[in-house]
Amino acid sequence: MIILILTACSSPTPGQSGGSMDSKALSTLKLSSILFNKLYAGKNVSFEGANLVDCAISGANLSGVSFKNAKFFKAAFRKCNFTGADFSGANMANSGFLKCEMEGVKLIGMKSRMTKYVECTMRHSDLSKSSMETPLFERTTLQRSTLNDVIFSEAVFYKSEIQHCQIKKS
Repeated sequence: MIILILTACSSPTPGQSGGSMDSKALSTLKLSSILFNKLYAGKNVSFEGANLVDCAISGANLSGVSFKNAKFFKAAFRKCNFTGADFSGANMANSGFLKCEMEGVKLIGMKSRMTKYVECTMRHSDLSKSSMETPLFERTTLQRSTLNDVIFSEAVFYKSEIQHCQIKKS
């Protein structure tokens, strides 16, 4: 069983209907990914505007989840499915993604610093107008994704592949 663990997380209540959570729920939530997926599958789960600090999330199906304008600090995602998730306008620092599936993910206007993508697959994703300071892409594949107007500062692509991507003014 893969365990979903959220430790020391805080999130304001976004005030939206669906599966939004308050800070107390996030700071104490420890569920298996199977239970998490049963509770939230097909529901309008939203972490819009959330503050995710010192979190570890493993094995969760977060497809279609909105992380718009969320703030991440020391957040770690392992073996998560982010198909169709939206990180537009999010701010990330010292965070990482390990072996995550990121098909059709929106990272438009995202700002990140020292964020790692290790053994991830990004297909048909949109990173347009993002700013990435010292990102690490290690053994990560970017396929058929849009990288228009992306600012990469001191980026490292180690054993990674960029295939059939649209790149303008980056």
